[in-house]
Amino acid sequence: ASLVWSVFSHFVDPGNIGNAAADHTGWATLIALLGVFLMNGLLIATLTGWIDSHKEKWLKGEVTYFRPSMQRHYIIIGGNDMVAGIVEQIFRANKSTWWRRILSLLFKPTILIQTSRDVEKFRMELFSNLTEREQRHVIIYYGNRTSDRDIAKLQVRNAKEVYIIGEDVRSDDTESYHDTMNMECLELIRKHLGDGHKKLTCHVMFEYQTTFSVFQYSEISNNIKDCIDFKPFNYYDSWAQQVLIGRTEEYLPLEGAEGIDADSAKQVHLIIVGMSRMGISMAINAAHLAHYPNYASKGIRTKITFIDKAADEEKDFFMGRFKDLFALSHWRYGNVEGEEIKWDNTYTPTEEYEHLGGDFLDIEWEFINGSVGMKAMQSYITDASNNENSIVTIAICLPEPNRCLAAALYLDRGVYDKVNQILVYNRYGDSLVTQMTHKNGNQFNPYHNKMRAFGMAYKFYNLELMKEIAYVANINGDAYNFIKNTIVREFGEIDEGKDRYGKSQAAKAWSNFYSASTAWCKMRSIGLSEKRRLTANEVDILAKVEHARWNMEQLLMGYRPLSAEEQSEVTKDMTKKNPKKSEMAHLDLCSFERLSDIDKVVIRYDEGFSKIYPLIFDGLKNGCKKIEEEELKNILGITKQPKTE
Repeated sequence: ASLVWSVFSHFVDPGNIGNAAADHTGWATLIALLGVFLMNGLLIATLTGWIDSHKEKWLKGEVTYFRPSMQRHYIIIGGNDMVAGIVEQIFRANKSTWWRRILSLLFKPTILIQTSRDVEKFRMELFSNLTEREQRHVIIYYGNRTSDRDIAKLQVRNAKEVYIIGEDVRSDDTESYHDTMNMECLELIRKHLGDGHKKLTCHVMFEYQTTFSVFQYSEISNNIKDCIDFKPFNYYDSWAQQVLIGRTEEYLPLEGAEGIDADSAKQVHLIIVGMSRMGISMAINAAHLAHYPNYASKGIRTKITFIDKAADEEKDFFMGRFKDLFALSHWRYGNVEGEEIKWDNTYTPTEEYEHLGGDFLDIEWEFINGSVGMKAMQSYITDASNNENSIVTIAICLPEPNRCLAAALYLDRGVYDKVNQILVYNRYGDSLVTQMTHKNGNQFNPYHNKMRAFGMAYKFYNLELMKEIAYVANINGDAYNFIKNTIVREFGEIDEGKDRYGKSQAAKAWSNFYSASTAWCKMRSIGLSEKRRLTANEVDILAKVEHARWNMEQLLMGYRPLSAEEQSEVTKDMTKKNPKKSEMAHLDLCSFERLSDIDKVVIRYDEGFSKIYPLIFDGLKNGCKKIEEEELKNILGITKQPKTE
């Protein structure tokens, strides 16, 4: 053998000494001994040490690397208890169609998660909810979402979608700045995207309702908007929408499965136990959604009742946040005295608002100060449930899950027979309520089909529902544009404050979202079960419902109606509509009847949104089928595309 090969053979295998020539035995022995120490000692020890060190770093989330599949990967920033639900939704979305299911068998999406928690502990929690195949497509990094260096590791320029969730607010003191940190993270992502990048969808979670509501009517900076499709959401709001819209199988809508028509004598009554964040979100979303035809025909309002042992204080915060809403609403405040509720304060809109059409809001409010366990409270709930003209839903939203369940079980047995449903908030899981409410054959169970858990962290985001709402919102947006072009053609362009601060694109998008969320309620109210043209009466009914909904939406988003003097000034010259938009005031905040007098042209929007429901019904039935422009214009009564300058 050659000299090099001989040296290598003796170095890696001392057993080759016997093959050495007699005059080379000494050298062979020396080389073999060096091999024993260097090869078997240092080299193998170094390799095993490197492997152990790499494994430890991997367990801690400190190993960063690149995969070809990460060219279009999903990024989740934050390691709280909601992540498992988002991961599950991403995998499910990639199996939504037959061709996606085939692709998912070959190429599952890579999901990159960054957290500042203990990565090993977080991995064990997360992987307990995933299959082995799914686990192989999840990568976990350790990092801080406000660190420029850690964000750089995520390769955001190659990402398909980003979810900025944050860490657990309840166990991490630094997360008291949760919403601020999430926005700092968004700015860092913008920095790493650079200029000229295709818009990246970023879902940003806001823990606090007040912060979230700001981004519902305020536009984000152009610097971020140019390359990021900013989608804010809130855990409590997401759950309230799932529960109240009535689109999922688990929960009934507030009006029940049948709906409420214009001739119905029924009143929807939502009783919320606990003015917690979840309780407030349930109330706000119910105010957005619970609008029915029998208000215009019979004057029956939806009633929202808060029960809380600190309602006297929480009421002031809530009403202070929505001053203009409560100036126009019926509301009353009660306090428990002995075994009765004494109504200390009752408010009815004053004559000051007669120029708006008088008393025109279709939601009324109650605040009751006291614990739900008090006899007076139990009597109130029982009486409300026994009212044959009330459809009662009870939402128990106390902060502690064990207290929520206890409050539900404490209700009178007869309540379970009469109410629409009893919703029990539990962030940590639904198995306890599920086992309590199961039914085996003909077994009697008073809780069956009435008590339902909600608020579970791992189920908080329903991508399928959001997809359907976005589908309806897009159709509404197209209809709005067609109707607007027709109005411009007939009456000319109307100055709605172009040179002033008008309504932001964010506010318009959320207005579309909330309008779309009521689609199922409206279709139930007219019994729409097939694709057909609506009658003129049905269009009129739905137009009035839509305007009532819009009034509530504007007030909840911080807009106010015009004063009598302002209204009189504007109606003198309608070519300069809404001069007060910069002050978040709107001419059309008034009753439907008054709208016919001061701005009758705008009623075309409400009527147009109503006419398209047969198309929406058919489109949803067929998996969000695309609606052709000609079909949409035809049902709106637009024979040809209006020309605009």
